[in-house]
Amino acid sequence: MSCVGTHVLTVKAVDGDLDHNGHVVYALAGTDPDDVMGRQLFSVNATTGDVSLAETVVPGAGLDRERVPLYRLAVVAHDLGVPRLTASSVVNVEVSSRIIIIVVVFVEIF
Repeated sequence: MSCVGTHVLTVKAVDGDLDHNGHVVYALAGTDPDDVMGRQLFSVNATTGDVSLAETVVPGAGLDRERVPLYRLAVVAHDLGVPRLTASSVVNVEVSSRIIIIVVVFVEIF
């Protein structure tokens, strides 16, 4: 199961600053297992925080619960202020035969 672009979840951070300083940018900081394949399977939209299945370089690669039943994604968010404030979240993505089960383990808000 893995269709490129499939929406997994949206992470959301809120910053109290006004104007430009209050904009939040998102990124995927790492995956567990931390391998090239894991990092290629997921992407985070820097503007919206949407986490999706990404296009992989290796043909036939994708979510395979028998190969890797659980991914942990480290997602970070930062504002555009000075100094820059950062928050992080760990998201568990459990792969089953028909659905993806998502559990957000920790969320810190600015």
